[in-house]
Amino acid sequence: MGLFGRFDGKYRPWSEEKAGSSDTFPREEVFMKEESSRARRETPIIPCRDRVLCPVCAVPNAVWEEVQAQTFVRRCSRGTLLGKAPGQRGLTVLCQGRVRLWLFGLRGEGFWLFELEAGRILGLASVVTGEPWPLMAEATTPCLVRTIPQAMAMRLISEPSVASGLLRHMGEEAIAAYEGLARFLLARSARERLARCLLDLRAKGAKDDLNLSRSELAARVGVSPETLSRLVSSWVRDGVLERRGRTLRVRDWDALAAVLEEL
Repeated sequence: MGLFGRFDGKYRPWSEEKAGSSDTFPREEVFMKEESSRARRETPIIPCRDRVLCPVCAVPNAVWEEVQAQTFVRRCSRGTLLGKAPGQRGLTVLCQGRVRLWLFGLRGEGFWLFELEAGRILGLASVVTGEPWPLMAEATTPCLVRTIPQAMAMRLISEPSVASGLLRHMGEEAIAAYEGLARFLLARSARERLARCLLDLRAKGAKDDLNLSRSELAARVGVSPETLSRLVSSWVRDGVLERRGRTLRVRDWDALAAVLEEL
């Protein structure tokens, strides 16, 4: 299937995999319809103004009053997609929670790039360039987000106390996306991609038990769930991996490292 994996948002136990199953990633527009039903539009108290988690929180009081007047805050449940409809470019500030960034293919396939935590700002590149934001953010935990319309976003970009911080966020997002794509585009096989992905997860603090469904891991590796199942089954037979109900356990990290050394 090439670069893109497919994820349907369903959490399947590894022990219940069936050969030839067909997972499909819902297209972007489906999630956009779900957003309005899942998000409760309200104005809760936001602690970020006191903690200064992002550049928007650090604006002078006069500008902050403008931000408050021209933006709205809402809570989003896990699984909500945060993004703008075509032609409605603006910023989304992640005040609380965690999101996963996806890159979609032409047929709706999704590739999981990386995750962001509270304090990050989504859509900066779109506001600066005037082009549609190429990514979509999925809430992996309950989130609190502030939506900033394009006119106010342009006002913030021209604000000296905010501009440098916003540009830094945009640069960090771009570099993370480049690194995520390069890591897999430069891999010579799906086997190498999976080994590198698991080792990267360990470097970021993952334990032996991986709390990822088959579809989620496939999207992160950039392969179809069927291809991932074949790779996992092979490594289970070799004693490198082990299926434990909803969990995939790594039994031999050294064997995974050896896969990269062989290439």
